[in-house]
Amino acid sequence: DGIFNGLDNGSYEIVMAGLSITDQRKESFIMSEPYYIDGTVIFGRKGDPEAKTARELENKKVGVQRDTDAASQAESIKVTSGTSYDIIPFDSTLEKKKKKKKKTVDYLITDLSVAKFYMKIKPDTYSITSNNLAERPVGIATPKGEQAFADKVNEAIKKLKSNGKMDELNKKWFGDTGSA
Repeated sequence: DGIFNGLDNGSYEIVMAGLSITDQRKESFIMSEPYYIDGTVIFGRKGDPEAKTARELENKKVGVQRDTDAASQAESIKVTSGTSYDIIPFDSTLEKKKKKKKKTVDYLITDLSVAKFYMKIKPDTYSITSNNLAERPVGIATPKGEQAFADKVNEAIKKLKSNGKMDELNKKWFGDTGSA
């Protein structure tokens, strides 16, 4: 991941890009407290048959953004559900969305926040067809050894939560508060 290399080499002071808080990331970086609860969902075209569960993806083409938590979840869900579907990786959400629109994939497995964003800007085109398949907290990464800076990041998150600004921003961009 290029953004993490940038954090390691000092090009960036923080990484804040829908970053799931994972044990692996905690080993490499100081992770903030969560500011949003995200998840993984099945996302489809409005009017197409809804895939509410992984079983309903059987023999389908499922698009995912390469090297994302949603891509990892798509693999994991495939294994744990025993469902056979083709995972089609894309380099970006925009490329993934274009492939969905052109119907080169049947469904997308993507972050809940990404799906909500696209539904907000194109409500007549897309729909979330499943419940949240994998809930996960989102935070901010700071370099190891920068605890004082990480503490300031956490203070800012707490302030944004307590004064209501975090909920306001989440509602503006995702349609709900996604409160952590």
